[in-house]
Order: sequence, then C-alpha cells, then structure tokens
Amino acid sequence: MEDCIKVLVCGDQTLVRAGLRRLLEEEPGLEVIGEAVSAEEAVDELRACRPEVLLLDVVMAGRNGLDSLLEIAEAAPETQVLVLSQYDDPAYVRRAFSTGATGYLLMEAADTELVHAIREVASGHPYLHPQLGARLAAAEADPLSDREHEVLHLLALGYTNQEIAKLLFMSVRTAETHRGRIMQKLGLHTRAEIVSYALGAGELDSERPVKTVCGVSNTAQQSHSVPASIKTERRDQHVVTPYLAPVRRLVDKRLSDERLA
Repeated sequence: MEDCIKVLVCGDQTLVRAGLRRLLEEEPGLEVIGEAVSAEEAVDELRACRPEVLLLDVVMAGRNGLDSLLEIAEAAPETQVLVLSQYDDPAYVRRAFSTGATGYLLMEAADTELVHAIREVASGHPYLHPQLGARLAAAEADPLSDREHEVLHLLALGYTNQEIAKLLFMSVRTAETHRGRIMQKLGLHTRAEIVSYALGAGELDSERPVKTVCGVSNTAQQSHSVPASIKTERRDQHVVTPYLAPVRRLVDKRLSDERLA
C-alpha cells in the first residue's frame, strides 16, 4: 500500500509487543513490518527495513530506550521515533526529545492515543500527550525541584554547604551539587545574587517545608526538625510562615557572634 505507514515495534516484553501489533494491524494505513527485543536489535532492523516510525519502549533489559536514541538517530535519521513510556516525569520527556525522539506517549494512554500519535510523528509533527504537556510547562515555569528549593532557602538564610549537608542529612558533595545546579538553572553566580533572587521570588516567605532546620521547632529549641505541614497566616495579602522568624533570629545571632569572634 503506497500510503501505508511502516512501523517497527521495539520492546523486550512479548505480551506488550503482541498487544501493540494487534492494535496497529486493526488500523488501515498502518503496517507493522517487524519487532525488536532490544535497542541493539532495533538498530539492525532500522538499517534493514527503514520504517517511517519506530515505536520504542523506554524500559528494557540492558540499554534502555532513552540511552539508545542517539545511536538510533544516527542509524536511521529518516525514521521518526515515538517513545512509549510508563514515566510521566518531565525530565524523561525533555531527555527523550533532546536526544532524538519525535513523540512521547504514556503506556496507559496507548489504547486511545497510539494510532493518532503514530500518524502525527510519521508526518514529522512532534507529539506529546496534553497531560504531559501541562506537566512539562509547569516544570519549565519552576525549574527547581523541591529539594533544590530547600537548599536555596537555606543558602539565602546564610547557611554554608557544610551546614546545609548536616541539616538536610546529605553529604557535603551533594549539597555542593545542589547549589551548583541551582545557580546554573537560575543563571546566578554569587551568594548575593542567590539572596536577591530568593527575596524577589518569595522563597523566604513560602510554605515550602524545610524539614531539617537545626534549632527551630514549635515544641523545643533543640529539635532538628520542623513539622512537614506548615501553617501560614495571611497578613495584608502577604503569606507569613511562622517558623521563619525564629530561623532568621537564629541566623542573625550566629552571624553576629561570628563577626564578634
């Protein structure tokens, strides 16, 4: 059939491949021309049969689908790759598109969206399920993870990498890595810029719980934890987080003692 879209299915689960083949073979204009059980086998099949679309499962034994995208793109640059994944993490989506995928489809939506997605990518149009698109947009609007927000919060309050590592129960190297990623993502270069950004972005008046701030507790000054559920008060449309005041007093006193020492 002249206008038939040729599809290669790659995944290491026999039942999944069989289900996808059965679903696609019921659709006019689509033809499954082969199957591959690994990324390496997919590369060989791509070179041999040159399909319009490769349906690529992310989770496979050995090399996963995402790790193979660059090699796949080199082997068959004219083939459009539709990634089939159980992961809705925006980081996976960004990685897939940045390494050569044309579409990203959640496994749970395959029964209703697969055919449409294949036709879209076969036409050279990127495909992303609307739900994933919304999550990706939200992630782009706030590039920092929850952990990075915690580290940013403490950096802005004057804590060193060593202190942050102790308070958040991580290694100093991990704290330094978080700090580096925060500065890279936000385009910051100095601690002064970190503090300025945090103040301007409302980081110090947010409801994000910093669960391991040393010396501050609603019940005991020696506690090393702040309740995960933080209640806030709204005053003149400004959100005030009650635990921040004692934290600031603690930091101001510590910094004052250091200057006098």
